[in-house]
Amino acid sequence: MKRESQASIARRHGVKPATICVWRKKGLNIYDDAEVAAAVAGRNPGQPPPGSTTPKDVETYGEARARRERSNADKAAIEVEKMRGSVVSNDSVLSAGHHVGLAIRQAFLKMEGELTPRIAGLSSAKAAKVIRAYAREKLTELRDLEYVNTDA
Repeated sequence: MKRESQASIARRHGVKPATICVWRKKGLNIYDDAEVAAAVAGRNPGQPPPGSTTPKDVETYGEARARRERSNADKAAIEVEKMRGSVVSNDSVLSAGHHVGLAIRQAFLKMEGELTPRIAGLSSAKAAKVIRAYAREKLTELRDLEYVNTDA
């Protein structure tokens, strides 16, 4: 069976024979009317015609590129925020929390030795007042606790 000529394919699709020749050199199957029609319509060969159904889970090249650009933009924005100091790393937050936790633990462990002499021999009302003052003092110390990030 003889193949159709490029000139007749061009006539049938309303393009010049040279256009058909260029498309063939680019890898388009000029003997497939659907691919030639897609090329005539300005679509990439292999791209589905408008209105056809494509699987929803298949990401197109344009969608993948847009996702990559958004990701790069997000990374750049995070880097800018880090430089400004408005974003901190997860490790530094964990380190600061650990530091504060140790300070609270230390305050509780020192409580017995510091508080016992202060309330020895006092009535329960006066002892409660001393304990309350001691608790406020320790909470103020914890509030004013300064943490220096040594990870940076």
